[in-house]
Amino acid sequence: MRYTKKSCKLLNTTASVVPLQLIMAFIFAIAVVMATDNCNAQNVSIKADPSHIQISAFYDGTSIKATGTIPAGTDIVVRITGEGEEIHLKKKGKVGGLLWMNTGAISFKNIPAVFMVYTTPEMAKMENLNEMLGYFSVKDKVEIEPADEAKEFLFKEFTKLKEEEGVYIIDTKSVKYNGTSNGERQFEIDINVPPKMKPGEYSVEAYALSGSNIVGKADTELIISLIGFPAWISGLAFGHELLYGIMAVVVAVVAGLVTGMIFKDKGGAH
Repeated sequence: MRYTKKSCKLLNTTASVVPLQLIMAFIFAIAVVMATDNCNAQNVSIKADPSHIQISAFYDGTSIKATGTIPAGTDIVVRITGEGEEIHLKKKGKVGGLLWMNTGAISFKNIPAVFMVYTTPEMAKMENLNEMLGYFSVKDKVEIEPADEAKEFLFKEFTKLKEEEGVYIIDTKSVKYNGTSNGERQFEIDINVPPKMKPGEYSVEAYALSGSNIVGKADTELIISLIGFPAWISGLAFGHELLYGIMAVVVAVVAGLVTGMIFKDKGGAH
């Protein structure tokens, strides 16, 4: 079979056009995916009300309301976390098989002071939710010393201890959906702020999940600060250590004298 110059030129042109079409189609597909992701990200929002909590002398915890939107057809996971801190605990064990005593010390480094997760019962049943957004999502960032201890076991025990304090929780009852409009699903969550949450800045994150995939995220900030007498005491403790120490001794002496007088008036302790 013979090919003329014209036919050869036509074949070469066709061969050069096909890869160009494929490249353009590939670029278009990427653009569509990026546009979808951006759309989902824009449809995720969250707001904390109030976003600033002030601790006074009679503070005993409070509550806030988190509201926002996620894309229609997705579910919400809201996470409140504090900055990583270093915590030292005593390790207890049986000595001689009889008495429970302190058998050593354990240090947790870079572990969140607060870790609260709010979601629906259906999402809580997701097999890998704990590894994605729950406690275990930060396990690899946490350092435990001594390093030869069983890290996973100690991490689980630590989360149980923090759950008893009310600063680590997995809540599946507080999320409420308020309908869908314009492709957005509205949610609201009543969040309990326990008195053991320390002053500081906390991250409030909203994740939109489709199945087991995170399709969008938004975040805001929650600030807790001291005011009044607690702020004054804290300023003394960290800015005027000597004066704070003297005051602490004086208060202890006065409290001891008052207690002694009370029991003396009652004829002493029995």
